[in-house]
Amino acid sequence: MATKIPKKKAGKKTAQAPAPAGNPMRDLQKLLGNQQFGSVEEVEAFMQQISKEPIPTFEPENEQEQAEELAYDALEMEGEERKELLMEALTLDPDCILAYFAMGADEFHPAIGLAFYERGISIGAQRFQSEEYIKKNKGHFWGLHETRPFMQCLQGAADCQFALGRVFEAIGIWSLMLELNPNDNQGVRYDLMLCLAGLGDTEGYEELEKQYKDDVSAAAAFNRVLHLFKSQGSGPQALQALQAARTRNKHVVPLLLKEDPELYAVDGYTLGSKEEAMSYLDKAHLVWSGVPGAKDWLKKVARK
Repeated sequence: MATKIPKKKAGKKTAQAPAPAGNPMRDLQKLLGNQQFGSVEEVEAFMQQISKEPIPTFEPENEQEQAEELAYDALEMEGEERKELLMEALTLDPDCILAYFAMGADEFHPAIGLAFYERGISIGAQRFQSEEYIKKNKGHFWGLHETRPFMQCLQGAADCQFALGRVFEAIGIWSLMLELNPNDNQGVRYDLMLCLAGLGDTEGYEELEKQYKDDVSAAAAFNRVLHLFKSQGSGPQALQALQAARTRNKHVVPLLLKEDPELYAVDGYTLGSKEEAMSYLDKAHLVWSGVPGAKDWLKKVARK
């Protein structure tokens, strides 16, 4: 059965970084599309060859591609120049999903940002919802140039829904994103598992934990702590999990215990860094606070 992509409503991790100038992913896909491979061996040989030399640059061939090029350029700019490029992109192509993603990312109020993201989602749903398309491309929606802006809009919409207190709507979007791209290049599993743990959805949480069992991030470790505390209480399993999580990142517990942590957007981080902890705190400070007794227990055991 084909996965149903929401047409209008499906539901910020901060917006994904824009593609470098020149859209190398689009150029690579065009290059591959011009080839006629007769075997897997030919594909592998071709990929080895192009890995050793620059990918040819393709000029936009129509207004849709010109609009997307402008939207990518806009993502690297700020202020009025950025807005002007986005409006120019939408003049060329009123259905430019990437432009709606960029406009959503620019909005401070989540309700306004959500409106732009949902417009992009609606356009993407019409393009990508056919059973044939889903069957061919399900599992690779982040790797395809044409579907990546759609995935970015989904993530933006989920973050806005969470910020508006609509946790179940956000959960629905994150779940859909993992169906479309199980490799989870956008890292939405951390937000999804955090919320499932906070809600006490043991079955849903443990299914994902099994799927991503090799994850060594602090987010995965502290989500497991919350899950065990919520499902089993402050027993030895939760305590053991907490001790293991603290070895992954020493900054998470002190930040979680702050009454009003000063949060800021994180573009990237290394494992064990304060930036990794801040990335987790983006939503974790609210979810942990919503689990009765969780922070009191954390404060008590953190003294030991």
